[in-house]
Amino acid sequence: MKRAAALFILAGLLLALPACGGKTAPPSPTAAVKETAAPAPTEAPAPAETPAPAPEPTPAEAEATATERPDWESLGARLYDGKCKGYGGYVHVTVVLDESGKILDVIMGRHGESEDYGDLAIDVIPAKIVETQSLGLDAVTGATMTSEAILQAAANALTEAGLDPADYGFTP
Repeated sequence: MKRAAALFILAGLLLALPACGGKTAPPSPTAAVKETAAPAPTEAPAPAETPAPAPEPTPAEAEATATERPDWESLGARLYDGKCKGYGGYVHVTVVLDESGKILDVIMGRHGESEDYGDLAIDVIPAKIVETQSLGLDAVTGATMTSEAILQAAANALTEAGLDPADYGFTP
C-alpha cells in the first residue's frame, strides 16, 4: 500500500513539473504508474422551457382530424367552442351537444401544452367528460393546469350554448 502511495505521489510530482517550467525525466521502466480516468462530472438537466403555442394545423392535418370524427352537424348536433389559458397558452375545445344538452363529444383544438404531461390530460379529460356527462372531474396527476384548462374551456363552451356549467358539475 505504501509503495502504491509513493508511486502516486511521484506521478503527481512528475506531472506538476512541466507546469512549473521544469524538465521531466523520462519514466523509469521499472516504475509503472497506472492512470485511471476520473469520472466525468454529471450535468444537471436544463430547466424545462415553457412550450410555445402550437402552430395552426395545415389543411391536410385539419382534414385528417376532421375525417376521424363523425360529421356531428349532419347528425343534428350543435358545436360550441370554448377556450381557456393553460400551461403553454390557450387550450381550445369544441363541445358537441345534442338537442337535449347531452355531451356527445369534446374535441380538442389548438393548444400549446407539453407533449408529456399535457398530453396525459388531453388524452383522458375529454373522454371522461363524455363518459360521465360531467365537468366535475379530478385533474390528471402531473397535468393539473392542462386538466383545469380543458374543463374551464368546456364550461365556457357550455355557457356559449346557453347552458349552465354548474348543471354539469362544474365548479370554478
